[in-house]
Formats: sequence, structure tokens, C-alpha cells
Amino acid sequence: MLFLRLSWVVAQAGIALSLVTVVISAIICVITTLSLSALCTNGEMKGGGIYYVISRTLGAEYGASIGVVFAFANTVAAAMNTIGFCDALIIVLDEFDIKLIDGGLHDVQIYGTIALLVMICICILGMDWEVKAQNVLVVIITAAVVDFVVGTILGPTDNIEVVQGFEGWSLELFIRNMGPDFRFSEGINQDFFTVFAIFFPSVTGVQAGANISGDLKDPADAIPKGTLLALAISMLSYVVLIIMAGGGALRDASGVIDELSNSTFANCTARACHFGLHNNYTIMELMSSWSPLIYAGCFAATLSTALTNIVSVPRLIRALGEDEIYPGLVFFSKGYWKKDEPIRGYVLTFFVALTFIIIADLNAIAPLISNFYLASYALINFCTFHAAFVKPTGWRPSFRFYNKWLSLIGAISCVMIMFLINPNTTLITVVVIIVLYLVVMYRKPDVNWGSSKQAQTYNVALNSTYQLELTNEHVKNYKPQILLLSGNPAARPALLQLASHLSKSCSLLLCGKISTEKLSHSERSCCTNQAMRFLSESKIRAFFSVVDNVKFALGVRCLLQASGVGKLRPNVMMTGFKNDWRDSSREDLNEYFTVLHEALDMRMGLVILRVAGGLDYSKFTGNDDPISGCSPCPNLKEKPLFRCASGISLPENVMKKVTIFNSSLKKGTIDVWWLYDDGGLTLLLPYILHTRAKWSNCKLRIFGLVERTNKIDEEKQNLEILLSKFRIKSSSITMVRISNPQPSSNELFEEITKPLRIGVGLDAHQIQTEQHLGMRDLLQKHSMGANLIVMTLPIPKKGDVSALLYMVWLEVLTRDMPPFLLVRGNQKSVLSFYA
Repeated sequence: MLFLRLSWVVAQAGIALSLVTVVISAIICVITTLSLSALCTNGEMKGGGIYYVISRTLGAEYGASIGVVFAFANTVAAAMNTIGFCDALIIVLDEFDIKLIDGGLHDVQIYGTIALLVMICICILGMDWEVKAQNVLVVIITAAVVDFVVGTILGPTDNIEVVQGFEGWSLELFIRNMGPDFRFSEGINQDFFTVFAIFFPSVTGVQAGANISGDLKDPADAIPKGTLLALAISMLSYVVLIIMAGGGALRDASGVIDELSNSTFANCTARACHFGLHNNYTIMELMSSWSPLIYAGCFAATLSTALTNIVSVPRLIRALGEDEIYPGLVFFSKGYWKKDEPIRGYVLTFFVALTFIIIADLNAIAPLISNFYLASYALINFCTFHAAFVKPTGWRPSFRFYNKWLSLIGAISCVMIMFLINPNTTLITVVVIIVLYLVVMYRKPDVNWGSSKQAQTYNVALNSTYQLELTNEHVKNYKPQILLLSGNPAARPALLQLASHLSKSCSLLLCGKISTEKLSHSERSCCTNQAMRFLSESKIRAFFSVVDNVKFALGVRCLLQASGVGKLRPNVMMTGFKNDWRDSSREDLNEYFTVLHEALDMRMGLVILRVAGGLDYSKFTGNDDPISGCSPCPNLKEKPLFRCASGISLPENVMKKVTIFNSSLKKGTIDVWWLYDDGGLTLLLPYILHTRAKWSNCKLRIFGLVERTNKIDEEKQNLEILLSKFRIKSSSITMVRISNPQPSSNELFEEITKPLRIGVGLDAHQIQTEQHLGMRDLLQKHSMGANLIVMTLPIPKKGDVSALLYMVWLEVLTRDMPPFLLVRGNQKSVLSFYA
């Protein structure tokens, strides 16, 4: 760019717009450098360059995606600079009529392969050798720049140089070349942004210091100082060369002398011109005081940039591999020799760069590379803005000369320039980054670097919770926020799965465990970590809380009173049916009964689930021990719904019960027995289930009670109107009347109560008992084939009915039935008529 293309940029854009190009590039680079300096000084900087700083600031997904893109861009840029070296070399050899094959494409491929191999070998020898090579090259570049400036000031030495466009620096020529003169070149009609796209890769060295961060003694000090100083020198050099080239040479020149007047003839109106800034890429050689030094400078500049690109790529790949972000890159992370050089990474870089050298025509890909670099610049700036805006406690960069809003402007500017350069390549860049991002999201690498994204998540959640607390509740926004008495979540998979269906993606689900034994801090942590890991692996969005060293009823009361924050607290308690109630002590039974009343006393909804065979499978999950080890079930092909104790295989019939709510139901019904007006929770919960994908094929059937047969049609019509107002569609509405119980129900009742000897309590509630037995007859008649029965839970007055009798009633209603959900609202309306 410096010695072969800068003159072409001046010819196309003119001196003014060329300087604008440099200024825009400088602004972007300065802002990015300030942002990069802030990131690099916010803690210890290790190897990995741009990937390291972005992944540790925004997260692995962003860092990895831009890291791969940046590695690719650097590799192709190395190929581009190597081809630039070959082009200059072929021009020099052509003057001596030296050709290997054709003096064109094939020669470029051969010279490029040799040059690339030599540079790879230098880098493999270590950073010391690469630095020594760079020191030599920078001296040559500096000498070439001085040579060009001196030659331009001294002016042409003969008429041949004049007719070829070099007139010497003058104010008149400077003014003439001030404006743009965009033409058809490089296969397209050029404009400011196409010229900018070609120029911009010459200022993509901002991250050169950061890319070798692992090899620097003090990256936090060296990167800001070195990058800013290099940027200042580079931009000053471009400005000087643009002014000298624009003020010292014509845009077009014929290269011939008017023989009649023996004077120069630079007018190209009547003849073709092959010289001048527009037509001669080597005009800087013509304008220099000693032309060989310009070619040496061109060689040095291209090789220096190529070396910078090459040395950074393997280190970036190694950092990605060591973090195991992309599994394919782990192979290339291995280091060799005392200095731990990433030899495999160099080999990969060599072959990728060689591929593009063999192509040898990179004009089409140059805008894509520019966009890759601009995308990385945008993300660096956004990282700094995001971290400074969110202000996590760990954001304490020692570099203070940055501004978050300036960084945001820099990020936006980079994105805008990307689209202005080439919208198509910008879309390609965005798609590539998104795909790489999604790959990392899908793989979910086990890393946690304390990113600002985590801090933002906390801030957003905290602010949203505050705002929610200040907002008055409205029935239209009611959500069943469930406190699930699950114990160890893995112990009751069917209960957990149904609760997840009710709350999935839209409301709070909190799993609670009560331990009567006192747990140490490590035991509590282990219990919580295992539960949350299980919930995550089961793809169930829920929280977990444990209360220890209390009796069951007191523990539930603690959860009911203290769970949640603000309006993000449970409003429904869900538990399993106590299958072992007949074998339990009166104390345990009374505690269970008390817990049900505790929920209602606290104005919470109440849900009880019963399924055939019970819900507790803790014997397969470590006996519900909070610190027991668990391993995946050996007989499950897919990710298990829960984990079982090591070495235990689940029988097929047990697996069916465990996963009863885990598979989609092809057909069937959800039967809703809405017996009492509880605020609508009995109706809302089955409606929510019906909206879930696993339940969407099930028909919703509604059943209601009437006291007199002659009121069936009237009550049915009223219920239809009510459901219509609620916008709840059902496949059928059936009104039924409870009659005297059938003999089979009476026999079941006798079988249940005979060994219990309830005595007087039974006689005192004979009417309610017969109603429940009659209700069982209706359930058997209408709902034995349902996938799920949802019924309003009967709740007697506290102190009026014993816990034992109440459990008899529930047993009568639910024994030998399909999965049964008993629901009771708190009389507060959860359904709305209005829009």
C-alpha cells in the first residue's frame, strides 16, 4: 500500500479525500486503540490477543466467533502482502528480463510459496528471530520513505521523468490534484468507499501488539504505548506521502516528448497514457532519489506486515484450542520446544495462506478482509463501552484515557463503514460471525470468565424486579408462579416435568427441599449445585432452595414466607399426593394436612398431583440424599430426564412412569372438573397445559356440576357463555349431577376405612363422604380414558375434619385413576373478561 498503491489512491480520490481517508482510518484506529488499551489494562493479559480480551469481557461466544474471523483475516492478509511482495519483485526482475515461467501468475505462485515458507520458518524459530527481522525491515522502510520525500523535493533529473508524470513538487500541481477523479479501475467504477476499502487494510495493525500479548513482558504497559506510538508514526507517514505524491506527479502522462519543440508532452487528450498516478503503480520509484531503495522499501513493508500477520494467527488459534471453544482447534494448541511455539498452528497458517497465494488474485476478497477487521474493531469498541456502561466491580482498567460513549461511536462507525464499503460482504461477515457464535452457544463450553454480559444480566434482572415491584398487579398478567415441594428434583421426575410444563418460559418455578437434618455449608452447596445441574441438563428452567434442621411443616412454612423477591415470589404451591399416608404416623399425616392449609392461609393456590405408582423414585437417585453421587442411567440412549444411582438399571415399566409427562401426546383429552368457583385456577392451569407443544394434541373437555336435572341445559349455556368470555375453547362441555354412590364405590370405601378405624369422625361427615363417592362414580364414567384429570380440590374447614378422613376422601377420588391434578385457587380471580 505504501509504495505501490498509495499513489493510485491519490489519483482516484485526490489529495483532499485521500487525507479524509487517512483521517477516518486514524479516528477509527485511535478510538479502537484507546478501547483496546482499556481492555488490556483491566487485569493480567495472557496470550490470545483480540480473542482473549473480547472473550474475557463479553463472553466466550463473542470472543471465539470474532477470534476465528480475525485469524482468517490475518491469514489472508499475510497472503495478500506476500503477493504484494511478489508483484514488486516481478517488476524489478522484469527490468532485467528475468522470468521463471511466465513473469506473471505462475511466478507469483512460486515466489510467494518460497517467501511464505521462509517467513514461517523465521516465526517458528521464535519471537526473538521475528523481532530481529522486523528491526531490519523497519530500517529499510524508513530509508525508503526518506528517499521518496527527498527525491520529490529535488524534482526530476531529466525529461524522461517529466513526460512520465514526475514534474517535481509544486503548489500548482498540488492544487490541481486536490479534487477526486474516480474512474473505472480494478474491474469496477471506483468511488470513495471502494478506494477506502482498498486503503483500509493498510491500517489493520492496531491489534499487532495485542496479538502477541503472551510474548510481552508487560502487556498492560507495552500495548497502549506501543500501539499509539506506531499509529502516530504510521498516520504521519501516510499524510506526508499523500501530500508529496499529489503535489509532485501528474495523474496522467504520455511518456513521450514533442520532437518539434523538444518539450514535454503530458496532455493525454489525443493519445493513450500509460504513466502518471493513475496508470503507473511504480511511480514512487520514479519520484525517488534512488529508485532501488523504493523497491527495497516495498519488499520490507510487505514482508514486515506479512510477518506480523503470520506470527499472530497460531497464537490466537492456540488460545482458542486451550480453552476448548471449538474442538477442531484443540489439535493445533500444542506447543513445542522451550518457548512453547505453536508449530501445528504455523503449519495450518502456512497451508491456508498458501491456498490464497496460489489463487493470486485477491481483489475480490479484499473488501471481505476489510470487513473482518472492521468487525473486530467494532467488537473491541463495544466491549469497552459495554464494560464501562455496566460497570461490574471487576472493571478497573489502569488506562484512563478512554470514554465509553466514544467507544460506542467507534463501534457504530465501524459497522456503518462496513455497509458503505460493500453491503454484500458485510452480510457475509455478519452471517459468518453469527454461525460461529451459535456453534459456541450450542456447545456451551464449561468456562466462566466473569464477563460484563453476566454483570448486565444481573443489573437488568435487578432493575426489572424493582420496576415490577412498583407495578400494580393486573389479572390479565397473572402467571402461576410455582413453589414445588420436590425434594431432590431428580427424585420426583414426573412431578417436576408437569410443573415445568405449567411454568415453562413464562413464569417462576422454585423447587424446594426440606431436610430434617442439619446440613453443613459444603453439604448445602453440594445439594444446590447438583439440583441446579440436573435442572439445567434436563432443560428445565427452575430455581432450587433448601431448608434444613426443621420439621417438614415448619420447613414448608419457611419456604412459603421467604421464597422469592418482590413480586417474583410463588403464588401457587404444588406437591405430590402422599401415597404412603396409610402407613404414616399421625404426626406425619397431620403435618401434610397442615401444609395444605398453610398454603391456603397465605392466599396461595394449591395443586396436588397423583399418578399411578406414586411420584417418588428416590431409590433410583440416591435415596434423596443431598450429597450422594449420581451418574447417568446406563439404559437411556438420550439425555436422561433424571439421574439414577450408579449401577442401577431402570425396568421398562418404571421408565414409562418416570417419563409419563416427558413425551408428546398424540391424542387424548384433558378433562377439567370445575366443581367450585376458586377464582379460575382450576380452569387456567389445564388451559396453559393445552398451549404447550406436548399437550397441544389433547382435547380440552369441561365438566360442571348441577344440583337439579332440569337445570342442566341452562347451566351448560351459562358455562358456554362464561368460557367464551374467557376466550377458552373446549371440545365439549358436560354438566353432571352427583347421585347416590354405586356399590363398587361403597365397597372401596369400606376397604380403605376398615383397618383405619376412623369411628365417630366418619359418621359426622357422612354426607360429604357420599358426595365424594358419587363424584368417583362420575369420574369413572366419563374420564377413565383421559390423559389427565384436573379437578377442583375439596378443602374442609380447618379443625372440622381430621387429616386421616381428608386423606380417605382424596384416596377415594383418585385411586386407580389416570394422572390426577387436584387444584384449588385462593378465590382471587386469575381469568379476565376484558381486552
